[in-house]
Amino acid sequence: MTGRFDIAAVRAFVGERPFAAGESYAAEGRVELIAVEDDGLSAHVIGGEDTYLVELRGWSGEGGCTCLAYDKFGPCKHMAAAALAFNAMDPQSLAKVRGRLSRL
Repeated sequence: MTGRFDIAAVRAFVGERPFAAGESYAAEGRVELIAVEDDGLSAHVIGGEDTYLVELRGWSGEGGCTCLAYDKFGPCKHMAAAALAFNAMDPQSLAKVRGRLSRL
């Protein structure tokens, strides 16, 4: 991924309440980007009791999450948190995770 997420599109995709919770998660440092590839990203997001795997594809936040809320309701706060954390990364930090999966 070479650009940044369209935050208005992510907000519309996940909904206002999950987006607000995702903002808090990102600000609290609950997101660890696992890998950033040309077509998306993978991240761990620490929830209340578990850590969830989030995968995002595309700039509006499409993707999935391993949390129960995603299974029941669709797009979730963990997805918003991952997009926001990605957008907040400085270029040097981003370079460390870019292509990580392909190097394994």
